[in-house]
Amino acid sequence: MRTMRVTRRGLALAATITLFAATPAAALNHTVVTVGGDGSPNIFDFEAINTNTIGLMTNYGLETRCDSSEIEGYINQGETVAVGNVIGEITDLLFYDCTWSSLNIPVTVTADSGALEVREQPTNPGDPIALTITGLELHVLHLPGGGTCEYWAEGSIDATFYPGPTDGVNAAIELAAADFGPPESGFDLDITAGNGNGIPSVSSCFGGIQTGDQLGAWYDDEVAGVQSRFGLDTLGEGDISHG
Repeated sequence: MRTMRVTRRGLALAATITLFAATPAAALNHTVVTVGGDGSPNIFDFEAINTNTIGLMTNYGLETRCDSSEIEGYINQGETVAVGNVIGEITDLLFYDCTWSSLNIPVTVTADSGALEVREQPTNPGDPIALTITGLELHVLHLPGGGTCEYWAEGSIDATFYPGPTDGVNAAIELAAADFGPPESGFDLDITAGNGNGIPSVSSCFGGIQTGDQLGAWYDDEVAGVQSRFGLDTLGEGDISHG
């Protein structure tokens, strides 16, 4: 009697066939973004404010902390919640009541846009959604009038989207704090120093910021592990979820 020999190649082929056969069923688990329980295609504006202190940190340990924020954006109702899909966008961002480093230099933080891109598919309807906020372009400027501290930071920040209702708001976004490691992770915004007048330079902020440094989100309370968080308001349209 002939004996079948199971090879690694055969096992890999079998696994590939099994995965391919399972793909249509897995696709059925995809949910769509809902606003007020409605998943039909539409776009709804939202406003957001921070529900705790917002932290940003360079990979050299210099922190910017902001107590207040104003954020505007929109949600893509009806968008499929699948890896790589954009379920909304931040269109305007302003952090204020901010200070840089232990020197407590007053700064503002602004950004023009950032897409809310699905990073991992949630298991169940209504589960938190792992996001990456991509295409961010932050501008940090000393007030008044620049002069001593300015830099830009471009790239992405990982975050978690918490469907509403949550904490009395229609949804929430929590930024994932970077990690010094080893290995370092989460410092995904590339810094370009400025001269205080909108012109790139080698360094800024008394030499504390160098072009080529990196920036990531940081904790509201590192000891307690509290992440920087925003509450979203759909202006009366209802809670944001997926199902």
